[in-house]
Amino acid sequence: MLFLIKSNMNIIRRVFDIKGAPLLSGMFVLLFLAEGRRQLRKRNQPRLKRALINSLVSIPAFTLLRFLFLPVMIRLAFASRQKSLGLSHHYDAPPLVKGLVTFLILDHTNYLWHVLNHKLPMLWRFHLVHHTDPDLDVTTALRFHFGELIGSVFYRGPFVLLSGATALQVVVMKYYLKRQHSFIIATGSCLTGWKSN
Repeated sequence: MLFLIKSNMNIIRRVFDIKGAPLLSGMFVLLFLAEGRRQLRKRNQPRLKRALINSLVSIPAFTLLRFLFLPVMIRLAFASRQKSLGLSHHYDAPPLVKGLVTFLILDHTNYLWHVLNHKLPMLWRFHLVHHTDPDLDVTTALRFHFGELIGSVFYRGPFVLLSGATALQVVVMKYYLKRQHSFIIATGSCLTGWKSN
């Protein structure tokens, strides 16, 4: 059993650290450069100063993501598999269909978490860090309060169990959500002309 836990924890290193982090970093740099070429409006702060500030704000949240959120979610996925908990363990379908259903459940519950962060005053206090960025660009996707991440562990954990997500699905989903958020902010703010205000 300990071997299975260690092999599942290696998924973080293999998928998130070795593949996901370099891909996210590369995409971040490309979007940052693209925004520099297609500035939508006059900036309130110099870009590099903002990038530095948002990067510093992100350190506690990204540290918790790597060393709290992902390990907890992977342990829950492991428990779900071991005890046959969760939806995906209770119906027959091809793996691709089960993976799609699990993805949709996790993606939709992530959307609901975002709505709750906007609607509930206690959660909004943490999420507000993300929305108080004076300029909207790709670095805004880095700007999260560590308290929001801790809260998300308690919210998202039950959905990992209920969906029957695998450890790999959990790691890939977290990578997807980070990429999606950066891309939406960057494309919305500089490539399509969409304004957040």
